[in-house]
Amino acid sequence: MIVQDGKIQYANPAALKLLRYAGSESLRDKIAFSGLPPRGTSTARLVTGDGAPITVNLTVLPIAWRGGPALQVTLAEIAQAVEAEPAPVPAAPPKAELPAAPLKVEAPAPRLVHPSPSAEPQIVAKPPQDEKPAKAELVIDLPREEPPPPAEPASPPAPVQAEAPQPKPAAVPAPAPLPPQPNARAEEDEELRNILDTAADGIITLDTSGQIRSFSAGAEAIFGYRIAEVIDKPLATLLAPDSRRVLRDYLSALQGPGLAAVFNDGREVTAVVKQGGVVPLFLTIGRLHSTRENSASFCAVLRDITQWKRTEAELREAKDAAEQASKQKSEFLAKISHELRTPLNAILGFSEVMRMERFGEIRNDKYRGYVNDIHSSGAHLLSLINDLLDLSKVEAGKLELNFTSVALPDVVDQAIKMVQEQATAARVILRRTMPGDLPNVVADQRSMSQVMLNLLSNAIKFTEPGGQVIISAQLTKAGELKLRVKDTGLGMTEAEIKEALEPFRRITTDGRNVPGTGLGLPLTKALAEANRAQFDISSEPRKGTLVEITFPTTRVLAV
Repeated sequence: MIVQDGKIQYANPAALKLLRYAGSESLRDKIAFSGLPPRGTSTARLVTGDGAPITVNLTVLPIAWRGGPALQVTLAEIAQAVEAEPAPVPAAPPKAELPAAPLKVEAPAPRLVHPSPSAEPQIVAKPPQDEKPAKAELVIDLPREEPPPPAEPASPPAPVQAEAPQPKPAAVPAPAPLPPQPNARAEEDEELRNILDTAADGIITLDTSGQIRSFSAGAEAIFGYRIAEVIDKPLATLLAPDSRRVLRDYLSALQGPGLAAVFNDGREVTAVVKQGGVVPLFLTIGRLHSTRENSASFCAVLRDITQWKRTEAELREAKDAAEQASKQKSEFLAKISHELRTPLNAILGFSEVMRMERFGEIRNDKYRGYVNDIHSSGAHLLSLINDLLDLSKVEAGKLELNFTSVALPDVVDQAIKMVQEQATAARVILRRTMPGDLPNVVADQRSMSQVMLNLLSNAIKFTEPGGQVIISAQLTKAGELKLRVKDTGLGMTEAEIKEALEPFRRITTDGRNVPGTGLGLPLTKALAEANRAQFDISSEPRKGTLVEITFPTTRVLAV
């Protein structure tokens, strides 16, 4: 029987037949073990399912059962000689009046002594303490060095406890003859073998030298060998040369006293199958604790991971292809942006000369308007190319930053001057609220100026006439520096914020045509993070948008 936490978890057919029970469930309800020593041999007297007492030898060994410790209890009946019927004792209460209830077997744990001919286990029946139906306890005391003194009759109000006399030969039915032990064990082995053959994984038992003792149907399907072809052969012969050393080290670690026997995480090995070729396997080996002679010492479970390896390779190839495509895109954007700057500089330069009328007056007003359009369009195209180039550099990790001590108030003032004309045309008020003792931060001056310029330009574009854009900064108690840009504009939903942070995606506004390329906000976020700052944006429709750039304490300089 397998006993775990004092309860019978499993009983083989031989044990059920010996104890006269139909199944493990009924046996578990009637008999429970508590306080069993983890190892040892003793004798005890039990009562079978049909009421007949028997004397058995108990052999207890520790085993592993369903992921936890358990005890293997082996029972062997001891033939008892027929004794003369004892004389009746009038003073003792009749034992037939004890309530029939489920029985609990408790084996005391403090001392375990081999039985002597004069010391036999005592059976004491304890009646329930109240009127409700309760389980009576059948306590089996394992033999000690000195037998306990007989229990005296208790007073009428107290619970009755009396020593159970030896069973009368006439009232004890003769136990049915048990089948030979080898046949019962053969039936149990056959049942276990059928259970293991239903598993898709290969299950192989090995001896201490790694030779195969059993081979499940799953293992036959994986390796292509029948059990007769591999029995008593080393498992290493079925593995690739580089995996044989893995198996040898694995078995050595399990046999040693180290932590490998406790933290068993398995190994990946490669099998050489009979059909030709190799198959990747995941190997897990556990130690077996068996009392049989010439029994297996290890159980190896092998799982075919061919599909997992194929999926892993496909995912790795897809990841490499995506990274390569992203790299090629970034390189293309960087090259094409650089090449576009050369003709664009000529367009801007010549249009600027024509606007200034350095080589003569332009008397036609239409020509003068065309020149202004050429210059403004070229400036817009140059801004777009710069954004593309900066974004591609950030994605490729090639953006060159010069980290120095940067005064954020100066950066904000410079950006306000550059967008003041745009704000005046849109009738938007710009307000600046920053303390005078604000410490400097470690950042790149040029990229931070571009970040502030993009934030203010976006805030002005999406704020209706009469609205405000407020720029503020604050040093928190934790030592972080927060730079905020708050507007009272149109605002966005959560879905629109997510869309606006993607490159080349623009937010459509009802009844308002806002120019742009969709690169301003993604580039601003990328540049802020390149300066080791955290970029956060929150917004609500018709209530404006708040952008926070937080510099950690490691980037804030002491005042």
